Amino acid sequence: MTQLVLQPCASQASKEHFLDTIATPVSWDSISEYLGPDARGFAPGEDLQLWGISPGNSQVQYNKLSVGDVAVFTANRQAFYMAKVSHVFENEGLASSLWGRDEKGRTWQYMYALSEGRYIDFNTSALNIALGYKANNNIQGFLVLDSAKSSGAIAELIAEPTAQPPTWISDSTTRKRSKKITPSISRVGIEDAIQQAKQIGRERFLEEAGAHKAFRYVVVDGQFEIDAKALIIWAHNKSHPEAKIDPSSFDGNRKTVAEPLRELGFFVDDLRADSLVDEAPMGDDPQKYVEIASSLIGSLDITRLTGQRREQGLIRGALGLKPSGSQQCGICGKVLPSGLLVAGHIKKRSECSPSERVDVTNIAMPVCLFGCDVLFERRYLTVVDGIIHVKLTGENAADEYLKSLEGKIAPGWTEARREYFDWHAAQPKTSL
Repeated sequence: MTQLVLQPCASQASKEHFLDTIATPVSWDSISEYLGPDARGFAPGEDLQLWGISPGNSQVQYNKLSVGDVAVFTANRQAFYMAKVSHVFENEGLASSLWGRDEKGRTWQYMYALSEGRYIDFNTSALNIALGYKANNNIQGFLVLDSAKSSGAIAELIAEPTAQPPTWISDSTTRKRSKKITPSISRVGIEDAIQQAKQIGRERFLEEAGAHKAFRYVVVDGQFEIDAKALIIWAHNKSHPEAKIDPSSFDGNRKTVAEPLRELGFFVDDLRADSLVDEAPMGDDPQKYVEIASSLIGSLDITRLTGQRREQGLIRGALGLKPSGSQQCGICGKVLPSGLLVAGHIKKRSECSPSERVDVTNIAMPVCLFGCDVLFERRYLTVVDGIIHVKLTGENAADEYLKSLEGKIAPGWTEARREYFDWHAAQPKTSL
């Protein structure tokens, strides 16, 4: 039986999400790389209306959600939009690319897609009465109602005539459509913008560009972090004064900001990510990481947390660990999704010289999280001339795994990595 899904949308963040992925549907091409198995049922080329729930108390309600349910969005004492649930799926990478992460580092990964949507104008007092609640009930939090409670309210909502979008939607979408200009940028133009930002400082540069401080994407240039959206706006407007971008109409997302800058060879960091697993900071070409690594040494030490995360992203990109791809573990040889692999330093990072730290294609290798990573780090696994040697732990389960690798060839060993593997093998074993 069909259930009614109550989806409050009153906060500024949720309204922005509605504008970005429901009022303005998401193109298949912009997200297809993230879908993977979730692509089943979606038609290539179609525009998708997407919504998501973050981890927490709402997960219990999300588990009740089914295809065919009717979702109604509420804000400002009004039920303003209703649609059928067409897909239900979890996808952290896609959610992060669409909406970023909140202040706790969470994203809205418990997702659902909508179809047959339309705007309505139904007072929440009337909705409450139809649901058997008091008229002044405050609808809070994502809620999936059982079919018995839902049926009467769904009937009234279906009978409701289609209405115009609320003003906060129509004004925003009209402004975006009327002023939208596709930026035209070049490497030289962005380099000029970077130099300008360095010369006059961050605050003045943001004023010149008419942009706000970046909440997500920054370009890393040595020890400088420069707001990526502001760079694009400044560079475009300087080159095209006759067709300037209005910052309020330019959505600074992965497709419009991060990817164009990465294609030009700039290191773009996502400040809202816990790690750079979801996005390769310079795209998929490993050679780009080799070319830029030496200029980033200072920026990798800005803070311990930022530096470690940023360096992991740099090395992952150099090793070809694509966001939604797979790779072979350098020890056991298993081919696994990139999210189950880390870029493991062969020689301990703190022991590396500056030149070794920027040898990004050789100083590390992909290592799986199923055991190879910690066993290699603690030196229960070593590799000499490409052959795996093991030291047993005395624990049956761990020793069984170690024995299965003894004498095998480590696919991560190369002649260029020999000195790093030899350094590793010469170090004393540490306890688990």
